[in-house]
Amino acid sequence: MPCNRRYVHARQYDVLWAEIGRLGVPIVFHGTNGGTGADYASNRFRGLANFRTLNHVSTFPMDLMLAMGAMLVGDVLEKFPELRAGFLEGNCGWLPWWLTRLDDQWRKYADGPFPNGVNTYFDLPGVGRANKEKIIWDNCRRLYGFDADAAA
Repeated sequence: MPCNRRYVHARQYDVLWAEIGRLGVPIVFHGTNGGTGADYASNRFRGLANFRTLNHVSTFPMDLMLAMGAMLVGDVLEKFPELRAGFLEGNCGWLPWWLTRLDDQWRKYADGPFPNGVNTYFDLPGVGRANKEKIIWDNCRRLYGFDADAAA
C-alpha cells in the first residue's frame, strides 16, 4: 500500500532499494486485508454482505499486481538489478497474464501512441475497417446519443 501517498516506485524510495540491494537481502511484498486505507479497491464492498470474502479475495492479488507493476514499469528493478523481489500469498494464476499485459501495454504506451494511435488501431489485423469504425466511433456516438450528421 502507498505510504503517505507514495507508491513503491516513488523516487524517494531509491535510497531504500539501493541499500536493500547492497545488503543482498530480498524485498518481499505481501497483500493485506485490513482494508482501512483509502487506496484499497475492495473498500467499495465495506459494509456489504460478505465484505471479508470480497476484500480478501481481491485485495491480496490486486495489491501484488500493482506492486509488481510499479516495480517493473516504474523502472525500480531495472535501475536496481541486484534487487530480488518476491510477491507473496496472492496465488500466482494471474502472473502469466499480468506479465503479458504489462509487456503489451508497455509496447503501446511507454513512448505513447501519439500522434499515430488511430493509425496503429486501424492497422491492427483481424477486424475489418467497418467494424473498427463502429468500435472507435459509431458505437460511442450511439451510446451517448449524438446525432451522426451533427457530430460530423
